[in-house]
Amino acid sequence: MRIGSATMFFQDLSVCEALEKIARYGFQAAEVWMHHLIQTGESPQTVALRGRQLGLALSLHAVTYDVNVTSTTPGIREESLRQIHQSIVTASQMEAKITVVHPGRLSASRGSVETCWQLMTAALAQINEWALVAGVSVGLESMEKRPKEVFITPADIQKLLRPECKAIGFTLDLAHAYTFMDPVAYIERFDPQRILHVHFSDSSDQAIHAPLGTGKMDIPAALTALSKKFDGLAIIEGYVPGRGDETVSNNAAYLKKLGWL
Repeated sequence: MRIGSATMFFQDLSVCEALEKIARYGFQAAEVWMHHLIQTGESPQTVALRGRQLGLALSLHAVTYDVNVTSTTPGIREESLRQIHQSIVTASQMEAKITVVHPGRLSASRGSVETCWQLMTAALAQINEWALVAGVSVGLESMEKRPKEVFITPADIQKLLRPECKAIGFTLDLAHAYTFMDPVAYIERFDPQRILHVHFSDSSDQAIHAPLGTGKMDIPAALTALSKKFDGLAIIEGYVPGRGDETVSNNAAYLKKLGWL
């Protein structure tokens, strides 16, 4: 595995400055958040060049704020898909081989799960076409257990990953899994070929995404189980406002102590 950090820890800096920080702390990869890139206005090509110079493998997290590709309001659904398309194109321009995409969710707490599944299936067909044209892979992220989320369990994800969508794989989020089951058991439910990308952080009752070593998740056990099946990019999340340097530094120290970095 190549372990990296999300740029959102340093969202008060430019993306290139965030990459420099991530490399300085000893990480091998970085995940650029599309929101961060939009905020700073940097070109994907500039970010790609800086990533190469720093020896970082890059991935891109597609837009998530106010986005729902299964919205029952057509205009919102169409705009959400447009922004996902823009993220996929940006990933290609940034030389990131993987774009992480959140699945849709219910528009209302009493919305139709069946309709959500139908809209998600249609969205994935379109997303797959865009990814094939752009030459990137899409990692569909497993979500946490919370109201309106539909695509959560291993069974949900495996049902979504259809053979005809060749550009779409699975982004396993260990902290999301922790909200309803043991992450090690979650990992064991998947064929290694299904896991395209990984997000991880610690987790607690107070925060789904917490700095490593501050929550209740057995991180060493989860990483050990993961390493037996996965050899791609594993990206740390868990942004703490105003504490980017401290959090990333502590995450790096935690992993170095365990021998993972």
